[in-house]
Amino acid sequence: MSVRVTVTEDAECELKNKLSVNRWPLASLQLMVTGGCDRAVRLWARYVTSGPVATLRGHRATVLDVAVYRPAGQILSYSRDAELKVWDISTHRCLKTLRLPFPCLQPGHIPEHGGFPFLLLRPPLPQATQPHLLVACKDYLAVLQLSETRRGVAALTCALYNPTLKEVAAGRADSSVSLWDVTTGRRRLHILNAHGEAELTCMTLDSSHRRLITGARNGTIKVWSLLNGLNLHKLEPVAGSEVSALTCVPGSKVLAVGWSQRIAQYDVTADLKVKADMSWKSRGVHRADVLAVCPCPALGVVATASYDGEIVVWRLDVQGPLLHLRRQSLQLVFCLGLKRLFPAGRFYAPEEPGRCVPCLSSDQPENAVLVSGSTAGRLQVWDISRYALDTLVKINPNAARSWTAHEAPLACAEVLELSERLLVFTASVDGSAGLWTASGVPVGLFGRQDAWIFSSGYYIFRQNNAGDSAEEMTQREVKGHVSDSTDHGQTSQEKCFLQGKCSASLHAADTHSHTLTA
Repeated sequence: MSVRVTVTEDAECELKNKLSVNRWPLASLQLMVTGGCDRAVRLWARYVTSGPVATLRGHRATVLDVAVYRPAGQILSYSRDAELKVWDISTHRCLKTLRLPFPCLQPGHIPEHGGFPFLLLRPPLPQATQPHLLVACKDYLAVLQLSETRRGVAALTCALYNPTLKEVAAGRADSSVSLWDVTTGRRRLHILNAHGEAELTCMTLDSSHRRLITGARNGTIKVWSLLNGLNLHKLEPVAGSEVSALTCVPGSKVLAVGWSQRIAQYDVTADLKVKADMSWKSRGVHRADVLAVCPCPALGVVATASYDGEIVVWRLDVQGPLLHLRRQSLQLVFCLGLKRLFPAGRFYAPEEPGRCVPCLSSDQPENAVLVSGSTAGRLQVWDISRYALDTLVKINPNAARSWTAHEAPLACAEVLELSERLLVFTASVDGSAGLWTASGVPVGLFGRQDAWIFSSGYYIFRQNNAGDSAEEMTQREVKGHVSDSTDHGQTSQEKCFLQGKCSASLHAADTHSHTLTA
């Protein structure tokens, strides 16, 4: 059987083998996809040479051809029995199985196919031409139109790290909440329909880190137990308007801001249904929707930022405004080393013009590192240990690292410390959440079975293909170190490693987690 290998830009060669091979020529992901007589589809990465990074099973006959469709993030595979399967390249789930009804198909007979039945037509195409797939069987041709966007994975809209329980929480546009163990990458808890059908917009932890507070686009706010996923409190909405940000302040109080342009306070030690306390002197202070809120208990203040670029610093004791600043802000972060409340440094973080920075985080309380995430999906790590301590500066601090974490805008980028290592947790609107070392090495994507194990500053990757026994499961110990990856992001091998090696299971890996419906 003849094999065609599609290589990066122009090169194409013919090999003799019993496989059908297709390679995805992406700067961010270099994978080779193969299918053959054993009815399995395998994903291979140049960065991992010990074996396939994933094995996709489900075909009942020899796999004749495979293709990778980038716009939707999908793998297409076709078997001799005229069965077409669509796989999600991130989760490795089978999204759809199609039995193509060719007129030449007869019960008990194997249909005739050419060497490569697929022809994937994708951009650049003539204007108004939708990408489509051609499948040939004997004298017949099937034409399938392809979607130009990814489906099946709801966007991540908010996320955070819980240092007490060593887990990350993420909320999605489909109103679901997932809790993942940061030491293994596996899911601990899954809450469905947390706010009905309303999209989650923000979340925060209470002072004990045992409860999660979530806000939604319909204005509802709920408090959840992180131990069992039960809904403990329902907080009264303010005028039914969207909640943009939440934070917890001393005294078990929760502050909520949003399209109401005011600050609402809640006492989460009260009954199941908690009424909003509107005692803050916030009426008319902000003249646009409030997008962010961040407390600094050490200084006894909290800051809010609105859509029109105004930042207001409030005193916690009198619940009134202290200072007004004019800066366009989507996110706020307090550095605990501040000794004054006026601008000390200002710089433009994104590497591309016209981009925004929706994510900021620092390694508090040291405040030596600042991490920024952009709408281009890029992460930047800045050295702020000596930045703007004495005088006003307008130059960028030293950029220690810069790399592309996701292909879509970031919803969260948070610095955390685990096993005496500094890590960065990211979540993107493409539906994926990942973990990185501060030097830019990808640890893995959350939601994969046995993706990694942390131990004494090292992390061990565990690859477990479907059907493998415990004895056949391979492990690799990797030191979290990489050479300088500042130059236009990480290397293609590292990106491949993130989306390949860390995808350890074929099935939805979260088989040992609990799923709840609110």
